[in-house]
Amino acid sequence: MAADSIADYLITDHARLELSRRGLSEQIIHAILSAPEQRCAVRPGRVVLQSRLPFGESAATFLVRVFVDIDRRRLRL
Repeated sequence: MAADSIADYLITDHARLELSRRGLSEQIIHAILSAPEQRCAVRPGRVVLQSRLPFGESAATFLVRVFVDIDRRRLRL
């Protein structure tokens, strides 16, 4: 069952650093926020949206999780 999507968000400097460190692109984040497979509450004001995505030449499937602070005026990753 698909979870609710998030369209308006701000990627923080910390999130950009972690994307780079893990070799992920902002397009992957956008894809997960647009159509997450699952949404989990972590604590009041923070949720995790996650999806399983294929990566690399072998197309191995990985779980990618995006932590979102939803208690801000503009949502932050």
